[in-house]
Amino acid sequence: MALSEAGINRAWARLMRHWSDERDVTTINKHDLRAAIVGFDEAIDANISTINGWIPQPARGKMSAAHKIELMAVLLNARRI
Repeated sequence: MALSEAGINRAWARLMRHWSDERDVTTINKHDLRAAIVGFDEAIDANISTINGWIPQPARGKMSAAHKIELMAVLLNARRI
């Protein structure tokens, strides 16, 4: 299920705050960042079945949705440069 408007706003605020705290230099403005969050969230929602299929059985059948989300978050974060 895609994020609610409140969820989008929380993610947006969290990312803006994080980049500001880290002094991460970027030229993206707030409007474009929010659009990127919405676009990425819509892509996840449209492809959730495919993403779920990436996890081999029996793990897929034994993991909750929360576990799968955490798995994806950890792996994406591990790819940071």
